[in-house]
Amino acid sequence: MNEQKILTSIDDCFLLIQSDPLHSGCATVQTSVYANAFGFSNPLVGIFVFSALSVAFWMLFLSRIMSGVARIVDALGKWLDRAIIAMLAGGSLFSLWLLYVQFFLLQTTCKYCLWVDGIMLGMGLLYLLCKDFVWSKE
Repeated sequence: MNEQKILTSIDDCFLLIQSDPLHSGCATVQTSVYANAFGFSNPLVGIFVFSALSVAFWMLFLSRIMSGVARIVDALGKWLDRAIIAMLAGGSLFSLWLLYVQFFLLQTTCKYCLWVDGIMLGMGLLYLLCKDFVWSKE
């Protein structure tokens, strides 16, 4: 009989991360039925989202330091801001779902997946906390 351990607390989740050998969880996570979303592999979706976020962030950043770019980006400013918020919100929700899958459904973790999910959640939180400070016009 295959007995599964039930994770009942945050401490159990941290013990799961620490007890997972170097790459054993990665193979389980990356070959599970949850490894593909929307018909594409999750790493491919991540590459697309992080690339799109990088372009949008750089466009907004450059608009603040270059006057020629500012006119172009200011016209797109509200659209870019909404696109960033939508990508960060979608990416953060997707990351939370993937963390739930790793900890509670698969009960194993992939250290690379944990890093990517943590970075996405951190970016979302940082953007929400610093948005008005960084992007406000003087």
